[in-house]
Amino acid sequence: MSAWGPALLAAGVALVGAAGTLVAGGVAGMSIGEVARLGLFLLPAVVATTVATLAARPLLSRAPLRQRLVAVAAIAAVVSLANLGVLAQLMFVSGHDAVL
Repeated sequence: MSAWGPALLAAGVALVGAAGTLVAGGVAGMSIGEVARLGLFLLPAVVATTVATLAARPLLSRAPLRQRLVAVAAIAAVVSLANLGVLAQLMFVSGHDAVL
């Protein structure tokens, strides 16, 4: 597999997940503008997932299989929590906006 294979796979999975989120938003009754804005919020998550995959490959190339599996699970958990934290922060309403 080429050096880009795992990164492309991770990006593809992240894009499919983002597309599913956008479809769910549309089905739930969100307007086109809201779905587009949600899509913009999801782009950093896709980029973070791809960058984490690219960074992990050279670091794990010489590690034993057991360590690779544990590292992949840990990296996935950290990136998922970081994505969740960023998206949750973007959804908070400021005090000023709440008054309006």
